[in-house]
Amino acid sequence: MKLITESGPIVDALQSPPVEVPAIAVEAVSTWARQILSAQQIEWLHGHLLAWHVIALGALCVVGLLLHFVLKQLLLKATTAAARRAHKDALARALEESKITAPIAAIVPLAVIAVSVEGIPEILSIVAVPVSRIALALAIIEGVIVVSRALSLVDILWSQRADVARTGALRGYRQVAMVIVGMLGGVSVLAALLGQSPATLLLAVGATGALLGVIFKDFVLSLVANLMVTSTDAIRVGDWVELKQHAIDGRIAEIKATSVRVQNADGTVHAVPIARFVQEPFLNYRSRFPSPGRRIKRQFRFDARTIRVLTASELQQLEGLAGLALVVERSRAHAGNTMTNLALYRAYVERFFAAHAGIDTSLPILVTQEAPQAQGVGIDFVAFLRADAGKDLAEIEAAILDQLSLAASAFALRQFQQPSDTVAPSAPLHFMDAADMPTVQLPSK
Repeated sequence: MKLITESGPIVDALQSPPVEVPAIAVEAVSTWARQILSAQQIEWLHGHLLAWHVIALGALCVVGLLLHFVLKQLLLKATTAAARRAHKDALARALEESKITAPIAAIVPLAVIAVSVEGIPEILSIVAVPVSRIALALAIIEGVIVVSRALSLVDILWSQRADVARTGALRGYRQVAMVIVGMLGGVSVLAALLGQSPATLLLAVGATGALLGVIFKDFVLSLVANLMVTSTDAIRVGDWVELKQHAIDGRIAEIKATSVRVQNADGTVHAVPIARFVQEPFLNYRSRFPSPGRRIKRQFRFDARTIRVLTASELQQLEGLAGLALVVERSRAHAGNTMTNLALYRAYVERFFAAHAGIDTSLPILVTQEAPQAQGVGIDFVAFLRADAGKDLAEIEAAILDQLSLAASAFALRQFQQPSDTVAPSAPLHFMDAADMPTVQLPSK
C-alpha cells in the first residue's frame, strides 16, 4: 500500500505481504502530510526510507509518552480524590506510597504502540513486527509491576489495621505470590518476543516441571518456609533471635523470600536460610514493646565455694551504707533474713539497671540464676539500651559490664576461671566495707 499525496507516494511499499490499512487512516495521514510537509520535503522522503521510519516511529513514541504522562496524572489525582471524598485517607496515602498508577498508565501507551505500529502506511514489516513485539513485552512487564504494587498496596492497608499494627504483615505472602507472577510474566514476555502463544511455552515449562522441582527443591522449600513464618508471625524485622547451633545472636535486619539477614551485636551480618526458622529451634527475644536500641545479654559465672550466708552484723552494716539500703530491702523481700551474698548481688544488678540512664526501663530487666555446673553458678541478665543513650552503644554496654564485673568482688564473690579454679582458695574473700563503696556505687539518672 502506498501513501498518495499531490507529489506522489512518500516511499515505495516494500512490505511483503503488504499491511492492510483502513482507507480512512490512509486518507488522514495523507491529509496530515500535505498540510505539514512541503512538496520538496515529501519528495525528499520519497527517496529516504530510513528517515520516514525514524520520523514515523519517533512520532508514535512521542504520542505514547504524552499519553502516559496524562494518564498518570489523571489516574493519581482521580483515585486519591475519590478515596478522600469517601473519607478513606489511609487508602489515599497507600495509593501514593505504592505508586500503582505509574505502571497502569504505562500499559495503555505501550498497547497502543503495539497495535498501531503495523498500521502506519509504508512501514516495513521487518521494522514494525519487532517494535510491536517489544512494545507488547514491555506492556506485560508493566502489568507484572502493577500486580507487585497492588500486592504492596494490600500489604500496607492490612498492616495498618488495629488488630495487626505491624509493618509488612503480608510480606511473606507477597514475596511468594510475586515469584509465581514473575515466572508467568517471564514466560509471557518470552512468548511475546517470539510471537508464540504463551500456552505453548507454559506447556513446555510444565513438561520440565518435575526436573525443575528436583533442581530447585531448596528454593521451593524456602518459599514454603517463608509462608509458614509469615502466617504464624514467628519472626519479624527488628526481632532479636538466637540460633545457638550456628552461633547466631542478633537482630533481624531483613526478611527476604529465601533468606533472613541477622545483624549481630558486633555489627557482623549473617545470611540465614529462612527454612532454618522452620526446621530448627531458635530463641526469639521479642519484647512487648519494640525497641530500636541494643540488647545486653550476658552471663557471669561465680565460684560456688564463695557463696555464703551473710551475718546479721554484715546486713546491718549494709543497711547503713548510702545507696545500698534499697538493694538490701529488695533482696530481703525475696530471701527473708537468710540472705546470701549472691542473692544480694542479683538485687544489686537489678537495681543498677533500673537506675542507669541509658537503660530502657519500659522493657524487661531480667536477672536469673542457673543451676550449678562444673563451671560454677551462672547469673544471666538481660536489659535493653535506649537508642538515644549515646553515639556508641557498644562502649556504653562495655562500661556497664565492667562495672558489674568489678562489683562482684565487693560482694565476696569470685568469678570462675579455668584452670586456676581447680585449687580451693586459701582464705575466704573479704566482704564489703566502706572502701568498696566507690566500686558498687549505683548510677544516678
